[in-house]
Amino acid sequence: MKVTQLSIGGRWINVRSTSDEEHLQQVSAELNERIKSTQQVIPDSHEALLFVALALTDELMNTQDRLYNLQDATEDKVQRLLGILENLEPVAQ
Repeated sequence: MKVTQLSIGGRWINVRSTSDEEHLQQVSAELNERIKSTQQVIPDSHEALLFVALALTDELMNTQDRLYNLQDATEDKVQRLLGILENLEPVAQ
C-alpha cells in the first residue's frame, strides 16, 4: 500500500491505496468535477430554499389570521351564550 497525495476540492489529501497513481488521479479528477458542478447548483438551491421559506412564512401568516378570526368568532359565540344563560330563569320543581 502506498500513499498518494491528491488535490480534492482544493485541498491536498493523503490517500493510502493499492491502486496505481494514474487511477487515483482519474478518481480525483472525477471528484473535482462533481464538486464543481455541485458548487454551481448551490446558489440556485439557496434561491429555491429562500422561495420555499417565504412561501411557508406567508402560509403561516394566513393560518395565524384564520386562527385569530376563529378565536374572535368563538369569543362572540361564548358572549352570546353567556347572555342567554343570564336571561334564563330557574324552573320551579
